Amino acid sequence: MFSFFASKIHQHYIKKFNSIWIPDFEDEKTSLAGKLSKNKNLKNVTYIGPLSRLPLVSKTEEQFDFLCLLSGPEPLRTVLEFLLIEKANETNKRICVVRGSNLKIKYDFQGNLTLIDMPSAETLSRLIENSHTVICRSGYSTLMDLHHLKKQSVILIPTPGQYEQMYLANYWKQKFGARLLLQKNLKFFDF
Repeated sequence: MFSFFASKIHQHYIKKFNSIWIPDFEDEKTSLAGKLSKNKNLKNVTYIGPLSRLPLVSKTEEQFDFLCLLSGPEPLRTVLEFLLIEKANETNKRICVVRGSNLKIKYDFQGNLTLIDMPSAETLSRLIENSHTVICRSGYSTLMDLHHLKKQSVILIPTPGQYEQMYLANYWKQKFGARLLLQKNLKFFDF
C-alpha cells in the first residue's frame, strides 16, 4: 500500500520535468529492468542506455571462484556479510568479499577468503572480471555494472523487503540466466 502512494507522489513530481532520462534500453528485448523502466503515463522520455562507473578491463587470470559484492542498507548488509563469511569458512573455494564498509570485521575467517573494503572502480572491475561467479544484491546499479562488464555467471540475493529487487532478480533469472537465492535460504547454499 505504501508503495502505491510513494509511486503516485514520484509520478506527480516527475511529470513536472521537461525531459526524463531512463538508464535502460527502450526495446523490451534488451531491457535490463523490464516493467520497472516503463511507464506509459510519462511524456518526454529518453532511454539513455545503462550507466556504469566501472571501466572495462581485460581478464588476466581467474583469481576467485566467487566474488561477493556487499551493498545495501544496514543492518541487512552486515547480516548478509556474516552469512556469506560463515558459508565461506565451510569450503576451500577461493572467495573474495567486497564489503562496502570500512568498519572493522568482528569474526574469524579462513585463508581461502579475501576481504576488501571500498575498492576503486578499476579494482572492482578487475575483481569482477577475474572471478568466475559474482554473488550480489539485485539492486539496479549493480545489475547495470554487471551488464556493462558482460558478467554472466551471477547469483542474485534480493534485499529482504525490497520488492523491486525481488522483481529484478526474477527478471534477470528468466531473461539472462542469473541464479536467484533468497537470503533466508542461504543456510542451504554451498559455495
